[in-house]
Amino acid sequence: MESYFNKIYSILEKIPQEELVKKANKKMFSNGDLLFNQNGQSVEFNQYNNYNNGDSLKHIDWKQYAKRDKLYTKKFHSESNSNSILILDSSKSMNFKGSSGVEKSEYVRLLFGVLSHILLLSKSDVASLSNDDFSGFKKNVNSFPMLYELIKEEEFNIIKKLALIKEIQETKNSTIFIISDFMFDTKKLLKEVRKMKKLNYDFYFIQVLTKSELEFDYKGVIRFKDMETSETILTEPLAIKNIYIEELKKHNDNISKSILENNMKYKLLNTDINIEYNILNLFEI
Repeated sequence: MESYFNKIYSILEKIPQEELVKKANKKMFSNGDLLFNQNGQSVEFNQYNNYNNGDSLKHIDWKQYAKRDKLYTKKFHSESNSNSILILDSSKSMNFKGSSGVEKSEYVRLLFGVLSHILLLSKSDVASLSNDDFSGFKKNVNSFPMLYELIKEEEFNIIKKLALIKEIQETKNSTIFIISDFMFDTKKLLKEVRKMKKLNYDFYFIQVLTKSELEFDYKGVIRFKDMETSETILTEPLAIKNIYIEELKKHNDNISKSILENNMKYKLLNTDINIEYNILNLFEI
């Protein structure tokens, strides 16, 4: 564990923490219908939500209805997304190594460490999940080691984790970070996310892939192994490269389109690129 923390603090020394904290404080991770930002100003509310059956009528903004012919409810500061939940993919495909020799799972743990540290500094309460247990939100940077303990034994899948989150009142109005390679059929996941979005959860999808997965830069005859099923295939990469690249693009485009159409955020990160650069990319710096 000490080695892990040393790596995290080494990364933190190389990035502009103060600027990242300011970005997080401005709720830059939310991609919803933000019409007002807090930004230190004394405003009554900082976000509109679409009206849903059962919402209080007293929070409807009738001026917005007159302008847009659509019902919106005001979301007050006390209700704004100040909780963050991080979900890390634990599927076998995350054990694939990039050209740097680092497994995607290890790269994701480093992203988790830096991201949770910045969020805690920005006064967001942060939580992670382990197996079928939710231990509650941590509220300060001293909680980071405890958060790390929760990500060491991740076994059950992302959809089950979301189902658990949805059942816990404490998690309402949270921003949920899903960090995965998304190298699976995402239809069920995206369907569940759209349902939770209507319940005022917000989402940030972080997709991590190696350079080899993105570019299929193999040469010669290669034996490929499916890390989920252990099935193998012996083939000449050039024979299938164009098909692979086309299918991967189609797959990723479908993911990003669905995410962005539902006012959520999405980033694709190459794990063979300097991690400090990717962190700045996450914070749009």
